[in-house]
Amino acid sequence: MRMVAIAAAALLLAASAGCGDREPELGGAADTAGAPASAPLPETGGTTEGPRAFIYEQRQDFTQTVRDQLADLDRQIEELASQAKSAGGGVSDRALANIRASRQSVDRSLDRVGNATAENWEEIRGGVDEAVEYLTEAVERAYPK
Repeated sequence: MRMVAIAAAALLLAASAGCGDREPELGGAADTAGAPASAPLPETGGTTEGPRAFIYEQRQDFTQTVRDQLADLDRQIEELASQAKSAGGGVSDRALANIRASRQSVDRSLDRVGNATAENWEEIRGGVDEAVEYLTEAVERAYPK
């Protein structure tokens, strides 16, 4: 559970760090101070800065990173489902239905990556990031306190 909380916090931090990226792009060729920080490192596949660090050319790596996150979330969802089935489980059927709907939403968002273009990459990547973030939060909220 602690690892999930840490991963979710890192995802939220990475998502919020990317919010101001558009303004430096408008600065022109002379404004290159932010370029190395926003571009992922090739040898790490961009994983040092979270999912938002992936550029269009790394969309397959992005998809794999998200699928790895989803595998972990799927294990947690199964754990929650088994808790819901047990007598007196602290997970409601409504919360589980919300989580499953969120999981399907992530799949739909992730399917859009295959049709992404360089022009709409940031929008599609952002949609996937938001869907994963919402799913992560829904899973965390569902755990009994």
